Amino acid sequence: MGTYLAERYRQLARRRGKKKALVAIGHDILVTAYQLLVTDQLYQEAGPERVKNEAKTLPSVEPSASSRPSGTECLSHPSPERPREAHRSFSEQFECDGGGEFIGLSGFVARGAGSAECRPHLKAWRVGNRRRLGLVADGVGDSEEEVAMKAFALADEASGGSFLEIPAPEPGAGEVRVRIRASSVNGWDVFVASGMARGVMEHRYPAVTGKDYAGVVDTIGEGVTRFSVGDEVAGIAPPEQHVGRGSYAEYLVVPAEGFIEPKPDTLSFEQAASVGLAALTALVATDAVEVAKGETVLIAGATGGVGTYAVQLAAGRGASVIATALPEDESWIRGLGASEVIDYSGDVAAAVRSAHADGIDGLIDAVNRGDAHGPLAELVKDGGRIATTTGAADVEALARRSVAAANVVGQTDPGPFANVLAMAGDGELVVPITRTFAFDQLPEALGLVGSRSSRGKFAVTIGE
Repeated sequence: MGTYLAERYRQLARRRGKKKALVAIGHDILVTAYQLLVTDQLYQEAGPERVKNEAKTLPSVEPSASSRPSGTECLSHPSPERPREAHRSFSEQFECDGGGEFIGLSGFVARGAGSAECRPHLKAWRVGNRRRLGLVADGVGDSEEEVAMKAFALADEASGGSFLEIPAPEPGAGEVRVRIRASSVNGWDVFVASGMARGVMEHRYPAVTGKDYAGVVDTIGEGVTRFSVGDEVAGIAPPEQHVGRGSYAEYLVVPAEGFIEPKPDTLSFEQAASVGLAALTALVATDAVEVAKGETVLIAGATGGVGTYAVQLAAGRGASVIATALPEDESWIRGLGASEVIDYSGDVAAAVRSAHADGIDGLIDAVNRGDAHGPLAELVKDGGRIATTTGAADVEALARRSVAAANVVGQTDPGPFANVLAMAGDGELVVPITRTFAFDQLPEALGLVGSRSSRGKFAVTIGE
């Protein structure tokens, strides 16, 4: 038993931290000891045939801290392997308010009652709005909790995004589980949550949406040394060939290496979660355009998530930035580094051409698709550079006049993300949060992205 408990503690400490491991081990020891004592007493005094019938007369035992987490609500769960009567002697000792019951290590009851074998059964309790399930097998008290989490996901092929209660993921080797504290909203998230990505990528249901996150590591998988339980982190759900795991959930499992970094102490969880995909894309686009001091760069979609970061990055490299924005946003976008502002409700291409007859050196287009991109691309001088986040650039056609173009999509290199997160933490980048939503308000936030009332980044608070 001592060897078992030592190994049990080692496993739990690695995955949940020392404090939680001690609580779990203490629970196992105390409940197991009590059940052994009661079973032995019944067996000796009443005999195996009377154990089940006599156990109900034992003094009631309240489910205190030793048997049930404080502040929890019990759920009634009979054994899936045996009838309720086979476990009656101990389950009745843990009666809960409302008639539910906390089912302990009833394998010992079966053994004391003369059963030839001890089979596993479930114990369950509810903590807040989370349901925890644990498997108890062979009377040793070994239990692994399965946490049910709230997530915004696509339930099946016919469904749009909605709030679901689904099992929380468990980390495998080389992975960590993050208890999400905050996320943010990107155009890609809207695309996926609306179901429009079904024709583009495989979906594994329930498909959780959301890319950006910040939170606290609560469990680590085998072999992880980079992070420990309790570490504050920020990241982006890893790029995959399918839609399945996302950050609009109470928990997220991600590789310990890649698009995850320690959260800068200078950033709140909401700020750290609002760097993510937008700032990463802006940096890659700025690099693609090779922005240099003294050059003139037009940024279309300058008041959106990607655009607000691109304005700062281009201005920080000494470029003269022309930003598209509504008149009411002019002061705000200038504060982020724009030198000129063009009202995008009018003819942007004509306005830029009027002010820059010789053309511009670079273009970052974060909003226009199809034919809408063409007039802006024509503003770029021969030998200039273009980057789009919408896939609109005709790379071959532009190359014929020596314009280097790139469609910035699907980043697989986590290096730029680490860079922009560090820049935000150091104050080199302003995190442009303009509104913060509660988790339950996520559908509203998704619906606003891309509208005239949307600018900067929308943060979403998920946990405390």
